[in-house]
Amino acid sequence: MPGDTLTVRVRHQRGRLALEASFKAPPGITLITGPSASGKTTLFHVISGLISPDVEDISLGDQRWSRLATQRSVPTHIRNIGFAFQHSTLFPHRTVLQNCLAGQRIESVAEIEKHLQALKIGHLTQAYPASLSGGEAARAEIARALCRKPSLLILDEPFAALDADLAEVVARTIVEFVKERQIPALISTHTPAVLTGAAVQHLMSSEGQFSSAEG
Repeated sequence: MPGDTLTVRVRHQRGRLALEASFKAPPGITLITGPSASGKTTLFHVISGLISPDVEDISLGDQRWSRLATQRSVPTHIRNIGFAFQHSTLFPHRTVLQNCLAGQRIESVAEIEKHLQALKIGHLTQAYPASLSGGEAARAEIARALCRKPSLLILDEPFAALDADLAEVVARTIVEFVKERQIPALISTHTPAVLTGAAVQHLMSSEGQFSSAEG
């Protein structure tokens, strides 16, 4: 629901990576930075329910997605998360519009087209993923995430394939969406300047450990 806070407490050993995170993400953007292979994507997979960690206690508002005591976890498709990861998960046999329609909560094609236009890919509704550039595919992934009308938004390096001008456009679209929906958003990036002033908090990752950038 609008206004809900995400609460995360997880521990997970994955190879040499010892993931440990404990934080709250209120409505607004939580910016997450840190070197590659420092646990950001793994954390996102855990929160999304794609990885079962060793210890987890995750909730969004009064929705308990997992519990330390029982280790019962709510399936990914019930969590209502809009996510876009670094590697494309677009269905190759569906157009951009069809990808945005698949399994979504959005009410009309016009709403989808509004998101696509805001992300500067409104002319690609009938294009298939194989014909898209890296930046176009990234924006299609983001559009699909927004079309879920999510309760939580997770974007993993959404600006990586974009030039500076497009990154600003996409960042502005994301900020406006999060503000309008009043939901928490976790965004990892190696170019945090594009979200300067828009984040409500900033976390840093280092070797699987997450801490506040403000100290």
